[in-house]
Amino acid sequence: MARGVRSTRGFFGEFREFALKGSVVDLAVGVIIGAAFGRIVDALVALITESFIPADLSFDDIRVGGLAVGPLISATINFLIIAFILFLFIKAFNRLRRVEEVETPPDPIVESNQALTDAVTRLTDTIERRSL
Repeated sequence: MARGVRSTRGFFGEFREFALKGSVVDLAVGVIIGAAFGRIVDALVALITESFIPADLSFDDIRVGGLAVGPLISATINFLIIAFILFLFIKAFNRLRRVEEVETPPDPIVESNQALTDAVTRLTDTIERRSL
């Protein structure tokens, strides 16, 4: 019986450790922000469609061969807007990351270790040639 209790605590302990990891929390924040962003895009699509589609016609009324394709058109417009904005964000992020990588000066410890390694290699080669 005690063994079963211990494994249950272990399971919940593992779950708590998993749920409190930074990556899971970051993912949750991203999902919440994404949902809010989706609402903004929906409002933007509604604004655009109201500007270009007559008031007596809505996406729900658009049919092709008896199939309601209006929601598909709306979802496609939403997807394209979100994809374009994400593209712009990722492009800006990558540009900032490249600038950060370029601005990072070389590590003097790595350079000195490389210089020492080269010197030891040359010295070893010289000793081996002279001992022959």
